[in-house]
Amino acid sequence: MSLKPGEQLTPEALAAFVAPLIAERPAVPKRIEILATIPLTAVGKVYKPALRALATRQVLQAHLLEQQLGARARVAVDEVPSGFAVTFTVQDADTEAAVRALMKPLPCAMPLREGRQQEPMRQLIRHRSSPQRRTDPRPARAPRPSR
Repeated sequence: MSLKPGEQLTPEALAAFVAPLIAERPAVPKRIEILATIPLTAVGKVYKPALRALATRQVLQAHLLEQQLGARARVAVDEVPSGFAVTFTVQDADTEAAVRALMKPLPCAMPLREGRQQEPMRQLIRHRSSPQRRTDPRPARAPRPSR
C-alpha cells in the first residue's frame, strides 16, 4: 500500500486494524509493505509485474540474508518479455558457488558461462502470469464492418 503525503502508519498497526474486519482467516494478509509509490500503468491501473518483481527481489534477498550472504551478494530483478531476469552480483567464487547452491532447488534456469570474472550472475525466471507480448511488426487487422 502507499500512504498519503505526510501520513504515518506502521505495517503492524495496519494489520491490527484490519484483522478484526476480515471474517476468513486465509484472507488476512501475511505481509504488509508500505511503498513510497505504487507502480501504475499509463492508464492508471496498478502495474502488477513491477510488484511481482519487487516481491521476487525481497524473497531472494531474504534467502541471501538467511545464508549470511547478504554482505557478499546483491540481487536485482528486471522485467523482460518472458518474465523476470534476476541478476546476482557476487564478490568472489565462493560466494558465487553458495548462491548457485541456494538457487538450485528453485524452478528456474541458470545459464553457466565460463571465464566471466566481471560479469554478474544472471538468471531468468519465467512466470505463467507474464503476458505474451506481440512481437510481429505487422499492424493489427482492422475490424470488419457491421452489416
